[in-house]
Amino acid sequence: MEKRKGKKRNYLDIIGDFFQEVKKVVWPTPRQTFKNTGITLVMIFLVGTFVWVIDVGFDRLFRLVMSISR
Repeated sequence: MEKRKGKKRNYLDIIGDFFQEVKKVVWPTPRQTFKNTGITLVMIFLVGTFVWVIDVGFDRLFRLVMSISR
């Protein structure tokens, strides 16, 4: 986009520049969408499992500390 010195730009110039600079949107193929969905679901499962393991570990540690402190 070139700047015009000394001239105030009107809305038509701004809109015209916008449409000249817009790139074509490339949508993913159904195969790519399926693959990305699968990866997302696997990662949700792995992170959820990790958080669950950490939660169980801290729960057991807390119960151990509480039983010792009685």
